Amino acid sequence: HAEYFRDFEVKTAEGDPIKQEKKLQVEGVKRLMKTQGDDITNFVLVSIGTGTSYTLRFCGLTIPVPLGNSLGGGFLGGIGRQLGISDYNEMSRMASEGTPLNVYVKDKLPSLDGTVVGEYVVAHMSKAESDSTPEDVLATAVDIVSVTTVKDLALLSHSSKFFKWTKDVVYIGSTVSGFPALRDSLEKYSSGMLGKRTHFLNNGEFALAVGAYHMQE
Repeated sequence: HAEYFRDFEVKTAEGDPIKQEKKLQVEGVKRLMKTQGDDITNFVLVSIGTGTSYTLRFCGLTIPVPLGNSLGGGFLGGIGRQLGISDYNEMSRMASEGTPLNVYVKDKLPSLDGTVVGEYVVAHMSKAESDSTPEDVLATAVDIVSVTTVKDLALLSHSSKFFKWTKDVVYIGSTVSGFPALRDSLEKYSSGMLGKRTHFLNNGEFALAVGAYHMQE
């Protein structure tokens, strides 16, 4: 790798590395949104890579959330490998073909079928059996990541008026780009449980790199 970077000048941003990373990520997202015709001033940025992190962009300020969660692409990849699948694209395809093995509120209260509350998860994997298909297991794993992420956002909205007032959620990360089933699930729960608009950027997984490229401007 040294040969590739031989002609590059390496610059390091000063300050807390995690805060700097999130600031650069937000800057990259703003630039990507501009090229794609989006004009969003205030948004919650959710980055789902190996794990998941949260950042609020509000009134020109970048506010990092100190804690994220440990569910993301690392979790999905581990589940896939346990099923004997090492190819990420194959995991994504299988997850899109499966049905989550969850128990939902509508299963316990049939009168709520077709409602937002009816789609709330009571217990993940509760319908799993010894002969459950890999597709259904992967679909459930994707749903676990999605529901946990949206639950975090719900808690943030209840604890901070700035999060509550922010109506747009921007999802980025290699896991979001690689799993169509995850995007569908995130959109369903973000709109249904939170009433927020969702945005999935093209090339969003490169937001940090874009921000870092422009950080000296």
